[in-house]
Amino acid sequence: MSSFPVDLLPGLAGSAQWPAARTILDTLKAKGFAAYIVGGALRDLISGHPPGDLDILTDASPDIVNRLFWGEKPRQVGQNFEVSLINGVEVASFRGDSEGGTLEADLG
Repeated sequence: MSSFPVDLLPGLAGSAQWPAARTILDTLKAKGFAAYIVGGALRDLISGHPPGDLDILTDASPDIVNRLFWGEKPRQVGQNFEVSLINGVEVASFRGDSEGGTLEADLG
């Protein structure tokens, strides 16, 4: 039994970005990487609203993400850290302590 009280998949499947996001998630997972839908889409779905945009967080580095999806012409976006825009879906990599950040600093 899931501890999460809301089934989010029907809401995700209704998003225009879901086919692209699903391909990205499946590709990253097939290559052994973790990949998760994150951000405002979850907030929207939990509150019963359709998601505006879908964002993915992965443990694959930005270089790996860009190599895996080079045929989709990924574009680098984001000012503070690298985010790849792939078919309208933003894909960000986990930030680690090697970049000077801590969980405490991220949470404020």
